[in-house]
Amino acid sequence: MNRGALRWWDDHLRHEQGDAVQKLFGFVRDFRRPGGDRLPLEASLIGAFLADITHHYGPLRRGNEVPPPLILLDNTHAPLGARLLGPLRREGTDRDAMGPVVVAARLGDASAHRALRQVGDPSAALGQLADGVLRLGLPTLERGDIDRVLGTADRPPYLPLLIDRFAGGRAGSARTLAGAADALAPDRAPDAHPAASLLDAVVADDGGGSTADRLLAALLPEPAQRSRLALLASALDAAAARRLWSGLYPGDTLEGRVREALELLEGVCGAPVSWPGTDGSVPFVADPALRLLLLHRLRTMTAPEGWRGIHLHLRSGYAPDGGAGPVPAAYLHHTLALGRTDEVVRSLHDALARSTPAAWLAAVNIVCAAPHPPAGFEAVPVDEPCGGCRQDASATRSEVVHRAVARLVEALWEQSDPLNAPCPDRIDQVESALRTLYEHEPSDTFRQALRHWSARLREGVQAPHLTVPEGTGR
Repeated sequence: MNRGALRWWDDHLRHEQGDAVQKLFGFVRDFRRPGGDRLPLEASLIGAFLADITHHYGPLRRGNEVPPPLILLDNTHAPLGARLLGPLRREGTDRDAMGPVVVAARLGDASAHRALRQVGDPSAALGQLADGVLRLGLPTLERGDIDRVLGTADRPPYLPLLIDRFAGGRAGSARTLAGAADALAPDRAPDAHPAASLLDAVVADDGGGSTADRLLAALLPEPAQRSRLALLASALDAAAARRLWSGLYPGDTLEGRVREALELLEGVCGAPVSWPGTDGSVPFVADPALRLLLLHRLRTMTAPEGWRGIHLHLRSGYAPDGGAGPVPAAYLHHTLALGRTDEVVRSLHDALARSTPAAWLAAVNIVCAAPHPPAGFEAVPVDEPCGGCRQDASATRSEVVHRAVARLVEALWEQSDPLNAPCPDRIDQVESALRTLYEHEPSDTFRQALRHWSARLREGVQAPHLTVPEGTGR
């Protein structure tokens, strides 16, 4: 046994009794004890690791200009990674002492930092930094990269699209999803929701959790954080998240909970993606892939009545003021999440005559991005007359337009379920509905939407990210 290492443990484990070996066994016993405070024990392990590195890279190797040790760290956004990285950074603060080279990876917005190819001389760039840390943004994974991860095996054509949707450009997430695809039986019948078979697949060799659980655990290591953010992921913005939390947990400290969640999201999210067609409004969980994973967790782990309560709370923040204007798209978004399709169709038909085509299509985009209710959920129908049908002097025309709006909402909502792959029949239904609307409202905007939306849906684009052309006309 290394006497120098034993001497180090003997000097540092002063709270333990006995000689160095006995102290070390006592340390192991403390580390394995359930429910104990592991933070000081982990600090001792980190200290021992640094001492090993310092001992290895001693005066002889330094004098012979042997390259310093290279340490690779992953997931330094997680609490344990941050605790390990902190001492390593302090070790490297002395510019005259050559310490280990640390390459640390963490989640976050890669676009906020330069790519390696933008740094001409990394050594010179590193020397100019006050803290000795060169921050680089890793390129996100693209569809072609996912094809290479999957290899040449015979796969469903939509598989790279689904992996791209839930990986969000993260290589580790893409590999996890590809592994889940490998674990599925090749003769398995196609699912109605093909992504569900990927997300719900359980790989016995990897702890037994579902793919979605493992993806979320890598991004959000603390179970309580995952549960809290899954609840808040339905919120369309931070203000809605505050209303939801205060409505469901009136006795809890609202600001503290939401602030903690925002700080956590800032550390793990990529570049935020705002709601199209708005003034820059950003979803509470602004990373699209993380939001989809959290909403999947909420849908699969929430009872129907719990789902109803969440979306009724959220919807109440956008209640119409009773004026002549159209019903807010955010209100209809949560109405559709409650399964009240007929109510949404009536409101959108009514709004068609009150809005410009561009504003109306932007609203449809946000409405049809609503999450789908969990299995066993029963919508509570609301039987009211349709304002759009009352406005039109021609009963035949109003019925045709109403049916077109209904077909558009039905097909677009289904095609915007992240669990679904592009379905030619449903995409044709969207195209047919838009053609009917263009025939009754021959505006440039509807003509452009008719031309582009079906193509974008075939590429796997979903609401709310279908481009709304400005066009001309009313």
